[in-house]
Amino acid sequence: MNKLKILVGIPAVNEEKYIDDTIRDLLNQTEEVRKNWTIDFVLFDDFSTDATAALAEKYPQIEIVRNKEHLGYCKNLFQIYAYMLKNDYDILVLHDGDGQHRAGNIEKMVSEWIEKRPNLIISSRFINGTGYKMGFARRVGKFIFRRLLKFKYGKTVKDPTSGNLLFDRATVEKALQVRGKAQAEFCNFFLISSFLKRKIVITEIPGEFIELNKKKGMHSNLLKSISFFVKNIYFGLTYK
Repeated sequence: MNKLKILVGIPAVNEEKYIDDTIRDLLNQTEEVRKNWTIDFVLFDDFSTDATAALAEKYPQIEIVRNKEHLGYCKNLFQIYAYMLKNDYDILVLHDGDGQHRAGNIEKMVSEWIEKRPNLIISSRFINGTGYKMGFARRVGKFIFRRLLKFKYGKTVKDPTSGNLLFDRATVEKALQVRGKAQAEFCNFFLISSFLKRKIVITEIPGEFIELNKKKGMHSNLLKSISFFVKNIYFGLTYK
């Protein structure tokens, strides 16, 4: 294979508190491997109303794609999928802009892909005793997601809600086949369920994370959280 071409897609909205540390961690932790791999960092700013984009502009290594309206986390991922294929990358790594994902996970996932070539790699918070902790409601949701995946597909996925993922091109192509309303829910359980249904090979490796305990985002409102949870299950189990 020629020099590996990697897109690190950074979905973010109103992350001015964390984006500077996130970018510096990405640049510092990948400095050595960038000698062997071509790694492009692209921030997909989902119509932030704070200084997220302005702070990112300080770094010439970071390209910024700004949405003209707020799409929501899941639809923003579709922007990243399309960008990956359009610009002919070999693999895509999703790395949230909120500081929770440590950049060292990128080298681990890419090395795993080079060695074993799975379609999707999950950087997991819950294998090999990472010690990651989450709130009670999210633990319950994770437990239900795991049980449903095991029941329906016979596959144990220990971290079905991780946002730190590596995709090959075939997986991104399948992701972009999803149409309509389901796009808004295409993450977490729905993502994993849809891929298992399509015989995508999924691997988990231990990752390093920081729990920020933020009180904002898609999980900040109880009703929205319940709706998000239910829709993921519905689309994940019924989408053809």
